[in-house]
Amino acid sequence: MTKVFSSLMCGFSIVALSACGGSGSSDDAAMSLITDAEVRNFADASGDGTTVVDIGDVLEAGATLAAREVSEQSWRETFDGANEGYEVFDANVSIARDGDDLLITFDRQDAANPKVIRIPDAASLNEGNVRIENDDIFFDMFLGRDTKFADLFGDDAPDMLRFGIFTADRDDDFGIQTRSVFGVETRDDRLGTITGTGVYNGFGSIDIRRTDVSWQTFNGNVSGDMELVVDFGDSTITGSMTELESERRAGNDSMGEVEVEGQITFEEVTFTENAFAGDMTADADFMAADPEFAALMDAGTYSGAFYGENATDVGGTMRASATVGDTSFIAQGNFEAD
Repeated sequence: MTKVFSSLMCGFSIVALSACGGSGSSDDAAMSLITDAEVRNFADASGDGTTVVDIGDVLEAGATLAAREVSEQSWRETFDGANEGYEVFDANVSIARDGDDLLITFDRQDAANPKVIRIPDAASLNEGNVRIENDDIFFDMFLGRDTKFADLFGDDAPDMLRFGIFTADRDDDFGIQTRSVFGVETRDDRLGTITGTGVYNGFGSIDIRRTDVSWQTFNGNVSGDMELVVDFGDSTITGSMTELESERRAGNDSMGEVEVEGQITFEEVTFTENAFAGDMTADADFMAADPEFAALMDAGTYSGAFYGENATDVGGTMRASATVGDTSFIAQGNFEAD
């Protein structure tokens, strides 16, 4: 991040590593987005600047990392033939350490008990993607920002992590996909002590599905370079996704990946705590280059939060649903920038 900070003040009360706060969703800047208290971990763990932690420290301490509502999107794919398609789905993903293993926990709206998936010897896994296939489950997880699973166990673990998961039980006729961001957050009151502006650069990716067919029949994606501009004095954030690439596929078979003109704009919103949510719009050039996907993005929203002791990272999710012509689409994705 290219940033100008003119004031960083301390003086916060000491709290536990996993502390209060959270998020919901609202278009009203005056309303709090902080509602999911149990899932927040702060980079300034002590509250007075004496104990600064990263993701690795949180996991090593035995705490759980989970995505807040502003930084998580999930959907359910049905592929039983008679009822193929996608729908928005309520699920929460969290991770924890068990020795050198990682435990991935899914808490789903349709299941009485959470499902736990173990990634064995993740501390030695120098890859950013893992796939588990056996008679019981298919599980695929990727990490963004060129992060390796082993990095989560090291001394230089990141403050923020963008990730995606798809999982399906072999005896089910559906699978669950999630796109999320989690990490160690900037404290709400710390944001109020930062002035000046910050320009954050990174990457965003949005998966696109039709609601009436499975991934094998159609799946798409729009990705691009992110730029987010934050005015800490006015407590506003705005941004754009440019250098767009658009792709349509049937299963793994690409029907064409193209660079498209135009951009997706993240409309300016005000944040009063460490959470923000606003609208996305597609410009005229994107509409002309790819009318179908651009119309879907033009109906979208974004949300997220700041991470690191002094808001050095920002990440979140994007979502959209729209009927374009006679086709109903949904989309979900995530973004990261520093």
